Amino acid sequence: MVEVPRRHYGAAWPASAILFVLAWLILRGRIGRAFRAVRDSEIAAVASGVELPLYKTLAFGISAAYAGVAGSLFVLATNGFAAPDEFGVVLSLELLIGAAVAGLGSLWGILAGAAFVGLLPAVSTSVPVIGSEHGRDVVFGAAVIVVMLLLPDGFAGLLAGIRRRLARA
Repeated sequence: MVEVPRRHYGAAWPASAILFVLAWLILRGRIGRAFRAVRDSEIAAVASGVELPLYKTLAFGISAAYAGVAGSLFVLATNGFAAPDEFGVVLSLELLIGAAVAGLGSLWGILAGAAFVGLLPAVSTSVPVIGSEHGRDVVFGAAVIVVMLLLPDGFAGLLAGIRRRLARA
């Protein structure tokens, strides 16, 4: 885990907040409806009048912009340059686990997945596991398994269920 100096939080938190609000605004509008239609069924989206190449290209461009900002903040937080060995298998697995825990289609689920991936290793470092030097890895893996068993749709499914129950009440 990368130790980030406190001064970099002044750039990371506002950038994250701005990008979160921007994503929320995009997903609330016509573009977000088209993205959801393409995600659910490309054939039905085309039949509904969605221009598939346009929205796929737009999704790629938006994701590239978000990845560019994230990469810039990562380089700013580490040592000022990006080397290939900084982006190893462990980082890829953490991103994949965060996406699986987050679920599909919910910005709040993404925040929960990011908190899970970011905070659980820090919390679990002090947990001793008998006969193992890798207590953090064992606790992290066990927590991922428990979350996947209890929340197969991720935190997005949990939040959607809570929202439906509140709407009924």
